[in-house]
Amino acid sequence: MGRTTAVKSAERSVRQLGKLFAGLGTKEHPRGKILAAYRQAHRALRDVLRREAYAELREVMAFLEADVSSAARDALEMAVALGQATAGKQLGAYGVDAVEPEDPGVSLMHDAWMNLVRDQATRSQALLMGGGDPVLIIGDESRQGIVRPGTVIGEGTRWLAMAAALTWAGVVSRSADRARVTFLRQAVAAIDEKTTDCCLSVHGQVVGMEERFHLTGTPRFADYMKDPPFHYNCRTSQVLIKAEEVNDELTQAMHEAASLEESRRIKEEPPGVGPVSALGRG
Repeated sequence: MGRTTAVKSAERSVRQLGKLFAGLGTKEHPRGKILAAYRQAHRALRDVLRREAYAELREVMAFLEADVSSAARDALEMAVALGQATAGKQLGAYGVDAVEPEDPGVSLMHDAWMNLVRDQATRSQALLMGGGDPVLIIGDESRQGIVRPGTVIGEGTRWLAMAAALTWAGVVSRSADRARVTFLRQAVAAIDEKTTDCCLSVHGQVVGMEERFHLTGTPRFADYMKDPPFHYNCRTSQVLIKAEEVNDELTQAMHEAASLEESRRIKEEPPGVGPVSALGRG
């Protein structure tokens, strides 16, 4: 019963991560806060460029940074809460009391995230001062501009997943040490049409508490990583597992689910088209 409860908590974490990503903004979720902030900034920038009021660019970008900063801070706090709740649920399933989480470095994550927005502002100002073509700031129908949401949102998914994963790992590690319980860790991916080859391959893999997952699929940040995220938009979570549970029915079901999704893609893939796993999501 404890094992089933723990796995369900990891699956819930996977779903909640997807919701956090959607809250930033995607094609499927155009009302996400960061995407909406960029739409508003683009409207203001088009007006600035039309009037050639270039001195106002700094103010527009300051408003954009403030809006993105607020959304990012809220999302990071929710990611930390998700990591804490998931760890508590899994530990409780095995009769272990969870300790309070430590700060996984949210302020540093937030600053690194915001540096992307600041870089866009700096490059836009440099372009204008250097006499460059102003259209390069927001782009046109044939090209993206300097001020674009894609890179900011993509990097944001990395920080959100990392904040959740590091919070989970910190609570689990300190709680298990105090209770003197020996656990292993198992990767639990979201299995759907958006799952990357990387996460399909790692789904169900078990490693020690200090060991690294071996990643073989693409895309991936590295071949060996201790915790998710394994790539941008990575929704993979982790679940505690004991040594005697490693080859249980739930583990076998994970491998079977990944295999079925891989088989489905092979059957549906048109000739000459790359794998679905080329999408940076999963």
